[in-house]
Amino acid sequence: MQLKCQRMGPLGTNCYLVWDEVSNEGMLIDPAGRPERIAEILADFHGKVKYIVLTHGHADHVAGVKAAKAKTGAPILIHAADAPMLLDYENMIARYMGISEPLPTADKELSGGEKLQLGSCEFEVLHTPGHTEGGICLLGEGVLFSGDTLFAGSYGRYDLPGGNWGKLQDSLSSLLALPGETLVYPGHGEATTIAREQENNRFVRS
Repeated sequence: MQLKCQRMGPLGTNCYLVWDEVSNEGMLIDPAGRPERIAEILADFHGKVKYIVLTHGHADHVAGVKAAKAKTGAPILIHAADAPMLLDYENMIARYMGISEPLPTADKELSGGEKLQLGSCEFEVLHTPGHTEGGICLLGEGVLFSGDTLFAGSYGRYDLPGGNWGKLQDSLSSLLALPGETLVYPGHGEATTIAREQENNRFVRS
């Protein structure tokens, strides 16, 4: 598995390009930037983007989905509970991110448990509500793309529409039960490991 990360947008969202180096099949996770930023992360990739995956529907994670769709033609995947958020361009965060019209609708609505195949690499969709009702993580190849559920030393907010502290606690508990060597690539900030969060994340431990 190969991985490229680029921070995009005013909130520093991590956009990931992940691909299998044999088949050159890839997926773009949380395209968050302007068209030129989407072009940058794809510039040196000469394979096929098979999926555009949105870990949740907040504007700072989906702002570049129109450009990503136009550039790659790949299907847009998002959990069914967050799919309506792609049409909500009048909220304050969307306006801040420069979204002034509805975004493309999902090509596939997820429910959790799906397997996304990139050549020999496989990723499982984990439904991890709490930050939003339809938040997901992607687990496979020894890594977890945790969206805004789990961060290095912290976790996602639950005081925004669709957030729920009880559900977030359950989601965090399931993630922290993963093998300690699992690498965690969050929606914002630096990468970490499950073991490091088990030991040092005082927010989660409390």
